[in-house]
Amino acid sequence: MTDTLSEKLRQITADDNDEADVLFDAADLIEELQNEVERLMRNAKSDAKWLATYHKWCEMNGCAPSSSDLSTARAALEEKTS
Repeated sequence: MTDTLSEKLRQITADDNDEADVLFDAADLIEELQNEVERLMRNAKSDAKWLATYHKWCEMNGCAPSSSDLSTARAALEEKTS
Protein backbone atom coordinates (compact mmCIF):
# COMPACT_ATOMS: atom_id res chain seq x y z
CA MET A 1 0.00 0.00 0.00
CA THR A 2 1.87 3.05 -1.22
CA ASP A 3 -0.82 5.68 -0.79
CA THR A 4 -2.34 6.64 2.52
CA LEU A 5 -6.04 5.98 2.91
CA SER A 6 -6.85 9.69 2.78
CA GLU A 7 -4.90 10.02 -0.49
CA LYS A 8 -6.85 7.06 -1.90
CA LEU A 9 -10.13 8.65 -0.91
CA ARG A 10 -9.17 11.95 -2.54
CA GLN A 11 -8.15 10.09 -5.71
CA ILE A 12 -11.42 8.15 -5.79
CA THR A 13 -13.50 11.31 -5.54
CA ALA A 14 -11.36 13.10 -8.14
CA ASP A 15 -11.37 10.27 -10.69
CA ASP A 16 -14.89 8.90 -10.49
CA ASN A 17 -17.90 10.76 -11.77
CA ASP A 18 -20.34 8.01 -10.89
CA GLU A 19 -21.58 8.84 -7.41
CA ALA A 20 -22.41 5.23 -6.51
CA ASP A 21 -18.89 4.05 -7.35
CA VAL A 22 -17.41 6.81 -5.22
CA LEU A 23 -19.62 5.84 -2.28
CA PHE A 24 -18.81 2.13 -2.57
CA ASP A 25 -15.08 2.82 -2.78
CA ALA A 26 -15.28 5.23 0.16
CA ALA A 27 -17.20 2.61 2.16
CA ASP A 28 -14.44 0.09 1.45
CA LEU A 29 -11.85 2.54 2.74
CA ILE A 30 -13.89 3.26 5.86
CA GLU A 31 -14.16 -0.47 6.54
CA GLU A 32 -10.39 -0.78 6.12
CA LEU A 33 -9.90 2.08 8.58
CA GLN A 34 -12.25 0.47 11.10
CA ASN A 35 -10.34 -2.80 10.87
CA GLU A 36 -7.06 -0.97 11.42
CA VAL A 37 -8.45 0.88 14.45
CA GLU A 38 -9.69 -2.42 15.91
CA ARG A 39 -6.25 -3.99 15.38
CA LEU A 40 -4.54 -1.05 17.06
CA MET A 41 -6.96 -1.19 19.99
CA ARG A 42 -6.24 -4.91 20.48
CA ASN A 43 -2.52 -4.14 20.46
CA ALA A 44 -2.95 -1.28 22.93
CA LYS A 45 -4.98 -3.48 25.31
CA SER A 46 -2.35 -6.21 25.11
CA ASP A 47 0.41 -3.68 25.77
CA ALA A 48 -1.50 -2.33 28.76
CA LYS A 49 -1.81 -5.85 30.21
CA TRP A 50 1.92 -6.42 29.82
CA LEU A 51 2.67 -3.08 31.45
CA ALA A 52 0.37 -3.86 34.38
CA THR A 53 2.01 -7.25 34.73
CA TYR A 54 5.47 -5.70 34.70
CA HIS A 55 4.45 -3.12 37.29
CA LYS A 56 2.93 -5.75 39.56
CA TRP A 57 6.02 -7.95 39.33
CA CYS A 58 8.35 -5.07 40.17
CA GLU A 59 6.10 -4.10 43.07
CA MET A 60 6.02 -7.63 44.49
CA ASN A 61 9.68 -8.51 43.95
CA GLY A 62 11.53 -5.20 44.00
CA CYS A 63 13.32 -6.01 40.74
CA ALA A 64 12.74 -6.29 37.01
CA PRO A 65 11.31 -9.66 35.87
CA SER A 66 12.50 -12.06 33.19
CA SER A 67 10.23 -12.77 30.21
CA SER A 68 9.16 -16.13 31.69
CA ASP A 69 8.34 -14.38 34.97
CA LEU A 70 6.16 -11.94 33.04
CA SER A 71 4.33 -14.71 31.21
CA THR A 72 3.53 -16.46 34.48
CA ALA A 73 2.43 -13.24 36.17
CA ARG A 74 0.27 -12.23 33.20
CA ALA A 75 -1.50 -15.59 33.20
CA ALA A 76 -2.22 -15.18 36.91
CA LEU A 77 -3.57 -11.66 36.38
CA GLU A 78 -5.80 -12.81 33.52
CA GLU A 79 -7.25 -15.54 35.76
CA LYS A 80 -8.14 -12.90 38.35
CA THR A 81 -9.82 -10.59 35.82
CA SER A 82 -11.77 -13.36 34.05
